[in-house]
Amino acid sequence: MKEFIQSNRIVYDALAREYAFRRDNSGPYSEDTEYLGYSLLKHISDRNHLQVMEIGPGAGQILKYFEDNGCRTIGVELSQEMCQLCRIQSPNSIIINGDICEINFCIEQFDLIYMGAIIHLFPLQDAITLMKKVWSWLKYGGYIFVNTTCHAESYEGYSRKQDYPGEVYRFRRYWREDDFERFISDSGFSVKEKLYTDEKDRMKKWVALIGKKEIIHNNGKI
Repeated sequence: MKEFIQSNRIVYDALAREYAFRRDNSGPYSEDTEYLGYSLLKHISDRNHLQVMEIGPGAGQILKYFEDNGCRTIGVELSQEMCQLCRIQSPNSIIINGDICEINFCIEQFDLIYMGAIIHLFPLQDAITLMKKVWSWLKYGGYIFVNTTCHAESYEGYSRKQDYPGEVYRFRRYWREDDFERFISDSGFSVKEKLYTDEKDRMKKWVALIGKKEIIHNNGKI
């Protein structure tokens, strides 16, 4: 297991209770779970037997949203403590405790893949590799949700997680918005929607991109 993965696993095991508390006591500027889940689900008109995966479901609230809306749901979570929260919150979901980089799913298995506050936990080259896997797992015509915080410059390294108590350090990549959008496009997805959240109480500005894996014909995309 790579060092940054091991480091982040320790951090999120330690923060699981805090995540559960924030799930149940959201801040005044936090986006509603239904809003975030629906921002992805609304792009699919035929919702029968949808296969949805969430990478890094944390405390499980988004996974529960998809489960409650009739989707067949799988969550892949690095932290064992977070997995326990997910299994309680979303009991009908399949929860896999492991490193997403070491897991393989079938080609074109999922209709939707949700990646909330997760892509910035990977170094750039590992993020590129992960998105190649995500692209292969998604069905043509399927959608992804990917978000991160916005910064003046793109850079990466280890830093203290400042919005949670204690001295917990993790690997973090900081994305400039235009670099982030280019990264998603270069990963093979057409950006269909952009959402912004200004968490003033936590001094975080978020950008979320909804991307589509386009169906390719001889005359181009449709």
